[in-house]
Amino acid sequence: MKKTIILLSLLFAHLVAQAQLSELTFAQKLTEEHKQIKGTNFHLIMPEDYEMAGEFAGITDGAASLLMFMKVPKNPDFSEISTDDARKEMEKKGLKVTEITRLKNVKGQPLVMTGSGKKGSIGMLQIMMNIPGSAWLVIGVFTDEDEKEEILNCLKSLYIDAGKKIDLDKVRKFKIDLSGTDFKFDSYNGVFFQYISNGTKEAKLVRVVQMPWSTLDGKSFKKFCEEQVQRLTKEKDTEVIEKKAVKTKAGKGYCIITRKKGALTHTLYTGDGETLLMIYAKSDQPLRQSKKAFEKLLFKKISLK
Repeated sequence: MKKTIILLSLLFAHLVAQAQLSELTFAQKLTEEHKQIKGTNFHLIMPEDYEMAGEFAGITDGAASLLMFMKVPKNPDFSEISTDDARKEMEKKGLKVTEITRLKNVKGQPLVMTGSGKKGSIGMLQIMMNIPGSAWLVIGVFTDEDEKEEILNCLKSLYIDAGKKIDLDKVRKFKIDLSGTDFKFDSYNGVFFQYISNGTKEAKLVRVVQMPWSTLDGKSFKKFCEEQVQRLTKEKDTEVIEKKAVKTKAGKGYCIITRKKGALTHTLYTGDGETLLMIYAKSDQPLRQSKKAFEKLLFKKISLK
């Protein structure tokens, strides 16, 4: 009898939590307390212990808890994805899904799910939503139920200004001179700015991530870069074929060239002591042509504002 009561209590708690998740709704009015998430149409009232993140579009408590907004390429229609298919897809990526439902009180009824990693120490909440002209993932990370509740309460203040045009020049902390190249701006997804080649003979792209210099976590720039080389050396099927200190228009830099499954990646870390740029340039061309295509652009045509 006692065991039955415990099981019923756990089932009731789960059903209540699921009901609360499905009934999550967003703010209908923008207030003076709302802060715009950089480079997005989203506004939030931040909890007291949170601040705007420096390395992605979102907010963080400076420790493990965060709320991140990421634009999804090709604008998939999340209304066409079933909860079963979404669960299977997340479990393929190593996430244990505990709850999945739709936000029935929000236009378009976005998918929302909660879960955790394989070890269960880090919890995650993810909302898959469409707004006119784009698709977004809203990802919350937490370590305990109190942080989860704080993120859910924060999301209740979410205001979506779907009609507002975003000025990415106010978000971008660098300048890139694309003259004399076949590159064009492609997109900003809340984490990186992407530039793609117009050419049909070369498959290549450039991604720029801008982060605060504090990302180095007290390490010297040289030490930080050496650790990145060590990390890349340990990656499966990845060969480090060149590494060197360089000078760029943004400041001191360090360039690493790797090969994986025939494709080359030029990784450049550069900055001025305040902003750190992490630039990834990909190509399927031979090394000589790839270096010719990228080195002038990376070293001489990207600067900080």
